[in-house]
Amino acid sequence: MQNFTGWTILVQQCGTRLPLPSIVVLSSAPAVNRLANFIDAGRTAAFAILVAAAGGLAPMKSFAQSAAAAPQREVYKQADGRSLNLEIFPAEGRRGSGPVACAVLFHGGGFQRGKTSSVYPMAQALAQAGMTAMSVEYRLINRAAGPSPEPVLDAKSAMRYVRAHAARLGCAPDRIAAGGRSAGGTLALLTALKPEFDDPKDDRSVSPEPNALVLFNPGVNLVDGHEGEGPEAFRRKVSPIHLLDKARIPPTLMMHGTADKVSPYEEAVAFRNKAVALGNTDVVLKSFEGRGHGFFRQNKRGGEDFDASIAAMLEFFKRLGWVS
Repeated sequence: MQNFTGWTILVQQCGTRLPLPSIVVLSSAPAVNRLANFIDAGRTAAFAILVAAAGGLAPMKSFAQSAAAAPQREVYKQADGRSLNLEIFPAEGRRGSGPVACAVLFHGGGFQRGKTSSVYPMAQALAQAGMTAMSVEYRLINRAAGPSPEPVLDAKSAMRYVRAHAARLGCAPDRIAAGGRSAGGTLALLTALKPEFDDPKDDRSVSPEPNALVLFNPGVNLVDGHEGEGPEAFRRKVSPIHLLDKARIPPTLMMHGTADKVSPYEEAVAFRNKAVALGNTDVVLKSFEGRGHGFFRQNKRGGEDFDASIAAMLEFFKRLGWVS
């Protein structure tokens, strides 16, 4: 049994075996969201979920089933003979209320691996808060084949697609954020920092630049300490801290563990300080003391840091006036 002081959710098995505690006590939407991510989305229909309120057990719609529902998919470009998708979580409770703020999210994995589903928890939290959120499928690289700008090309293409189709997607074109975790945070930054790489098939008249950034332990310096990862001349062209002189960045929230050895915390501090010195006044670095890379994952520390990072993200967008 996992205890979070609050409502009691009884997961009643209906014909399918699934290793899951029979009773889970939850206190918050993020806690319920964690339950949703532990349940195989393909089998949630086999379960009935009841909530124990003060007056006793009462039937309710399965939160796990709705929160873990598959996102809508839409192709944003064709590349190398394949379709690349946006995986869209529409804003909840905002039907017919006009365009909403949107967030375009990029998964991590060192540009070589990773799954779009890794940013679903962030996307779901944003959708519940009234934003439309999208996870981006982008091409991964094979370092053995040499450096490639393909992830950067795809990230900029995705941002251009969302802005060009904002009306149909229900997005406010001047409230499109980019965000991501680890290498995905680097890609989000690069959509703002004007690297020289663009897909020749893109409509260059459409800006890929985001109106806000939310970054979970991004790599910001791809030059120092990356000597074995391709020619320095190429790495400089995609290294966020080395591009800061060329472009301004929008309001930015960075979240970083002070014990991060993959994307060192000291580099995040240096990036923040340089950005502010160059006139980017709204750059916030939220530090997580003693935490390493990927501190925000739901399965770490009982989800405590996940909850804190989601709360910080939502507070950031609230301050911008994007959510209420």
